[in-house]
Amino acid sequence: MNKKKVANKAIDCVTFIEELLSLRFDDNNTNDDGDKNKNAIMPMLYSIDLLKQVDNAKERYGYLRRRIFGDESRHFKQWIESLLGVVDFISRFDDERWLYASRAWLKLDDICQQFPRLNLTTGVVVDLAADPGSFSEYVGKHFKNVERIIAVSLHGMTRLSNCRNVQCLLCDLQNTDATTNTIISNMNEREIVSLVLADGALDSTNSDGGENDAYSTEMYNFSLIQSEICVALSLLARSKSGGDFLLKTFGVKQTPTVQAIAQCATHFRRTLPTKLLSSQ
Repeated sequence: MNKKKVANKAIDCVTFIEELLSLRFDDNNTNDDGDKNKNAIMPMLYSIDLLKQVDNAKERYGYLRRRIFGDESRHFKQWIESLLGVVDFISRFDDERWLYASRAWLKLDDICQQFPRLNLTTGVVVDLAADPGSFSEYVGKHFKNVERIIAVSLHGMTRLSNCRNVQCLLCDLQNTDATTNTIISNMNEREIVSLVLADGALDSTNSDGGENDAYSTEMYNFSLIQSEICVALSLLARSKSGGDFLLKTFGVKQTPTVQAIAQCATHFRRTLPTKLLSSQ
């Protein structure tokens, strides 16, 4: 198989897996016989079909990885490696959480492609609002120099290697000191937090995308964003050299949210806002 055919096959496979991970389906998705198309893999109804699709994807990618070679195919190889990683991750879920997990994984990968210095992080990484665990899983797989990951969530999550789960309420602005102390109590004295990840948000998957929806979602998220900022600043302030704070949010339209993020930025020597390629 020549390089051009390999590249074309890579594009086909990447398109296939992107649809698998991110496409939204509606109740009108039917086949020629009038039955619901099970290839649509609606998360709630067709989880078994999803796992079959995942197995098929793994087989196709396994074949493709053996065939890819040369500098001209490097971009496709990196793309495939990333997508194959998320396929392995989401295959563990037997409910609708796979959809949200896959999106978060791909977005963090997008961020790390833009800011590769993050991959060099050492020390402790704290993942705020971690459930279902995409960010923590990604860090564990790709950040080779990290001593420990601390995953903070309200309901807890699947245990990961080199990851300590901390279960506590994060979005209570009156209680962020208690949250910070709970996180610190799960660290050794010599351990220092060098990176805080924050990806908490209201699920807006089924929203109609209208202006009212966007504003109500942002109002709901505002207290969570503020709490994430307070906890992150408290944790990073414990180190003389400071650290990095990655805050992922969306739909920022209102002044209070902008002000909170701007105020947070004053505590850092460098602030880099960006819009992800994988984001709507």
